[in-house]
Amino acid sequence: MKHYLIHFFLFNKIIQVGICAFLVLFSLPFIQKEKETKSEYVITCDEVISQEVIDGKTVVKCKVKND
Repeated sequence: MKHYLIHFFLFNKIIQVGICAFLVLFSLPFIQKEKETKSEYVITCDEVISQEVIDGKTVVKCKVKND
């Protein structure tokens, strides 16, 4: 009986590890696509103070008048 339980336990662990590995491999393309997408924000600027490129990203400093 102990021999059977040990085999069942090992088999159960192998299935769990297999399912986890499958889920990780299945989700990798989605994680990589998420990193590639660029986030863009539209902000209304009343007065542009400066504009520079830092690490390939355009950084615009501006004044926004409160209405």
